[in-house]
Amino acid sequence: MWPGSVGLGTRPGALAEFTAVDAGCCRPFPKGLPDAAGALVEPFAVGLHATRRSRLARQPGALTGIIGAGTIGLMVLAAIRLVDSAATVMIVKPNPVGAAVARRLGAAVVGPDADAATAALGTPVEVLFDCTGATEAITQAAPHLMPGGKLILVGVLEPGQAYPLPGRHWVSQELECRGSSGYCAVDFDDALGAVAAGAVDLTPIIGGRYPLAEAERAFAELSRLGASARVLLKP
Repeated sequence: MWPGSVGLGTRPGALAEFTAVDAGCCRPFPKGLPDAAGALVEPFAVGLHATRRSRLARQPGALTGIIGAGTIGLMVLAAIRLVDSAATVMIVKPNPVGAAVARRLGAAVVGPDADAATAALGTPVEVLFDCTGATEAITQAAPHLMPGGKLILVGVLEPGQAYPLPGRHWVSQELECRGSSGYCAVDFDDALGAVAAGAVDLTPIIGGRYPLAEAERAFAELSRLGASARVLLKP
């Protein structure tokens, strides 16, 4: 994670007309890239980093699942489809907005829960991403992974929270678990390049655009749409 990132630790967010950030955190804005697309590069970098942590690129056509269809879950979906266009992806727990966006981004199966999605897919998956940050993620994931499968934890727990581990299943099935936190500079640069080149279209996730003076209205709209949509504020 880059030092001095806005919104982390002691540095508050950037709901202002101007803000100061470390020069190392900045990149030139590509000419011709719409503002809305540029605003989605950062969360897409999170999804791209998680996909790389899974080593999915070494498994063309992988059967893959995503639990949690909020912004980050959808960004993981977009990153999977960029890295491995042949991958079959199921996504779980969307609201109606998230379900529609997931289908537009290339999900093969959209289910209300992991049991239903796995049943519709007809098989457990090789790689499963948890984007919920729920403490039961490891317990719930095990039945939906093939032997030797991988769980990638993208959601973040609160300090003091812990995952219970169903040890026998994980040992007998030789499952793997990896964490994925944010992104590295190379992930951000590659995400920016992919968006700027039109290799990935993230605009379906945008729920609305508002001037900064209407921030309260924008947050109300975000609450209505749920975590599966992004609402953009333009200073």
